[in-house]
Amino acid sequence: MTSQGQFLNQDKSTVRKRCAESICDFSAKLYGHLCNKSDKNIFFSPLSIAACLQMVHHGAKGNTKRQTSDVMGILGIEDADILSFYHDTIASLNSEEDKFTSLDVANRVWIKDNFAVLDAYKQMLQGQLHADIIRNPFTDPDGVSNEVNEWVSKSTKGMIKELITPAMINGLTRLILCNAIYFKGLWTHAFDTSDEEDFHLSAKETKKVQMMRHYKAEKMMYGENGVARYVIIPYKGRKGISMMVILPQVPYQLQEVEKKMTERPGVVNEWFKSASSRNVRLKLPKFKFEEKYDLKQLLEELGVTDMFTVGVADFSGINGIPDDLFVSGAVHKAVISVDEKGTEAAAATGMMMMTRCMPMRPPLPPVEFHVDQPCCFFIFSRGQNPLFTGRLADPLAD
Repeated sequence: MTSQGQFLNQDKSTVRKRCAESICDFSAKLYGHLCNKSDKNIFFSPLSIAACLQMVHHGAKGNTKRQTSDVMGILGIEDADILSFYHDTIASLNSEEDKFTSLDVANRVWIKDNFAVLDAYKQMLQGQLHADIIRNPFTDPDGVSNEVNEWVSKSTKGMIKELITPAMINGLTRLILCNAIYFKGLWTHAFDTSDEEDFHLSAKETKKVQMMRHYKAEKMMYGENGVARYVIIPYKGRKGISMMVILPQVPYQLQEVEKKMTERPGVVNEWFKSASSRNVRLKLPKFKFEEKYDLKQLLEELGVTDMFTVGVADFSGINGIPDDLFVSGAVHKAVISVDEKGTEAAAATGMMMMTRCMPMRPPLPPVEFHVDQPCCFFIFSRGQNPLFTGRLADPLAD
């Protein structure tokens, strides 16, 4: 845990670096917790969850705010620096358009039409977090959920059609805060073909899957250490986005890799930075799956409890009244599709608030990197922030 005020006297570049690292730390924390709960596929967007949490965090006070700061790894960093980082990050990810890559991050907040919100909070949402603000009477739960889900569907190009349900909305609902992120990218080196091959779910169980392959070794960044070997697969375009795929050195020992990845902050980024250019002959399964998480339960298990507790939560930074608002529900959904041409992925997060109620050397031989067993994967932005994080345990899982 970071002590309060640790970063206050550091220069801006150091603080900004720590803000960027916090998303990686948050990703590792969420991934590690999900690993302990399941050995199935995992997929989520740490950026989407963090962006939605930021909208809640900057309306919180006291211990409510301390808990969200702690889980996001930003305890001790001034609000102005955090907001500046998220403002610039969202603007940067949305700024560059090209014919190869689509990347969009959007925030929207629905507020009950007669509910008074502090001007400073509204200005923060719109000016710093790029959030649209919509007023709604919240008298028709079906209509409200349809409106929210239509926005989510449009923002994710139809990949996520339903995020919230009418049951999440009632007469006490005062705010609905949502983030949506969409990515579509073409591989720099498209796969030549795909054929049915074995994917080893474990040492004793296999499944036939569509395995994509490069017949010719392609130039990629590659690295390895005592527990893992990994390749960084680039996407075309100016945004500099890539997918990092991690395999265990010892077959079927992915849990050892995951333990190493999550035992301290920044491990995966260290691996990313230590990779070097190699010729890689790659085999990767086609896969498509969707995951949905009860974010309220997940955050409570990570120690964020006050914000969900009536009479304890302090969101006086939103409406000026202590102990009035609390977060009644939070949900996250993410979808990914990987094929020979590239990747399409989307995620959405929603929270409902109620009133209380190197040197030169001879060429090395090509690396054979065959993803025919469970692996971890990350989709990174140019700034090495994880846009998406996942575990591929079964390419054919529903």
